[in-house]
Amino acid sequence: MKKATSMAGVALLTSLSLVGCNTAQIDTATGQGSLVTYQCKDGTEFTARLSANEAVADLPDRPNLALPLVESESGTTYSDGSTKLLIDGEKAVVEVNNAIVLTECTLATATAEPSTPDSTQSHNPSTENSNQSTNSSGASNSSRPNGTRTQRVQFAAGSTSTTVEDVIVGYEMVDYVLGAQAGQYANVSMATDNPSNYFNILPPGSDQAIFMGSVNGNQYEGTLPANGDYRIRVYLMRNAARRDEAADYRLEMIIFGGGGGTSGGRNVEGDALVPGTPYNATGDIPCVIGRDGADNFCAFGVVREGGGDGFVEVTNPNGSTISIYFQNGVAVSAEGRSGAFSATRQGDETIVFIGEDRYALPDAVIYGG
Repeated sequence: MKKATSMAGVALLTSLSLVGCNTAQIDTATGQGSLVTYQCKDGTEFTARLSANEAVADLPDRPNLALPLVESESGTTYSDGSTKLLIDGEKAVVEVNNAIVLTECTLATATAEPSTPDSTQSHNPSTENSNQSTNSSGASNSSRPNGTRTQRVQFAAGSTSTTVEDVIVGYEMVDYVLGAQAGQYANVSMATDNPSNYFNILPPGSDQAIFMGSVNGNQYEGTLPANGDYRIRVYLMRNAARRDEAADYRLEMIIFGGGGGTSGGRNVEGDALVPGTPYNATGDIPCVIGRDGADNFCAFGVVREGGGDGFVEVTNPNGSTISIYFQNGVAVSAEGRSGAFSATRQGDETIVFIGEDRYALPDAVIYGG
């Protein structure tokens, strides 16, 4: 390990000397380290706090990950056995299970900062948080848990969505566990008052995220790949967690289609799905987009829940989507577009207005036939 530690000091000094006005130096004897930021070829940015014996990396799908220093033939390598951070001069590469996931990452900034008092100890978010008495919201750290807490999410009977509101502080993370089936459609979005607050989605039985909020933003929409429990992990990026910031967030989860029997949406028994989709029917409906818009057609997909309940996903000509919800055959609300909502009946059609947009939905869309 002496070889690795010595090489780490050389590599870090070399890297940090190349950052110009952000120059910092690591003192392996006193345990002082540096917070570094890397910009990668694909646009991804990540940070890491480097010390004499480990790196604590804030990777897109794995925030606050402690990686011990390991032997290396060249440059400096930190690894926990599955995730590996390789630093050579001002360049860095990240591997997961021997596959490169971030490449051509270049040192962008470096700032000297003190690490924990005992530099031989592994990174411990609980210990680090306890060294600070208050957070940005004024709450005491001693009254809040650290690490990851888990909350099972259940939809109300007949519902396809639910919303939770909560607050996290510092290194807290929350896993919202949601049962779903392969082929179901999911739409997860989060509003937050902290720009460093994100969520990831982890599939059943895996810690490899299928969606990373810090890379893709706080909106996920797609078809789920497997049966089982999905974890929607809410967290703060390390730049905010280390300052013990708070995040007040609202997380909305929508799941429907795919045959029912989960905590998400359900389909009418015997009402087959269109192959390769979560919908009971697809097609086009008449629509007019905007105050002066021309008559047009918008693509739709419908999930029928029986008795006139369900919702219709409509794709506008510009590619944006909205969801129109029905109860007992009556259009009651819509999501995905701002503007006042209203609905009227004309013959065997429901005419829905959302702002200045207009959609005509035949009864057959929601009832079938």
